[in-house]
Amino acid sequence: MTANPITGWDISFNASKTTAKRLNLAKTYSDWLDSRYEFYKGPGGDMRMWGNGNWAIPDDSGGTARGKFQLETLGNYHLQLALNNSNVSELRPWRFSLTTNYSFQNIAFLKGVNVGGSYRWEDKISTGFPVMQDSTGAWKYDVSRPYKGPSEDATDFWIGYERKVTEKLKWRVQFNVRNVFGSRELIPITVQPDGTAGSFRIPEPTTWTLTNTFTF
Repeated sequence: MTANPITGWDISFNASKTTAKRLNLAKTYSDWLDSRYEFYKGPGGDMRMWGNGNWAIPDDSGGTARGKFQLETLGNYHLQLALNNSNVSELRPWRFSLTTNYSFQNIAFLKGVNVGGSYRWEDKISTGFPVMQDSTGAWKYDVSRPYKGPSEDATDFWIGYERKVTEKLKWRVQFNVRNVFGSRELIPITVQPDGTAGSFRIPEPTTWTLTNTFTF
């Protein structure tokens, strides 16, 4: 959507919603995992795991084949099943931007000068899920209550000037500052089951650019 309230003043607004889903994930692998878990539910799952000290480890802490399967495999498997046909976690569903630019027209000493700015906003993302234990003792992720990372926004400014150098040569210079109010605080992208941050990324820094353009 664009508007020109007065001569030389341009405004544009853009908003979008994005959907990206997981569908039909690894059907053959799912069938194999289901069959293995049925086996581990029986006497085969009582087999103790190898290693020094494992004889003293309880079943629900991975001391048996059943416990180890539940602890290390089943939770992530159930998570993928629960997320089937849902949006990918890293997706930011909504985003919008507002941009404005004004080119001076009627003030002689400012003729050829333009100033502008933009504001960009992006929705929150899912960074992880809490866990719960079901009636069989298996740990499962609760996908109905995702942990959310912060929404993100940024502001840009610029100022430019253009003039004719000759009849056929036009010169334009512009100074741009991107993400003017950028923070140095790390942004969490994954969390542990208890909600504490597991990994981070570096935020977009503030950057300055000076461009010169010749048109002929």
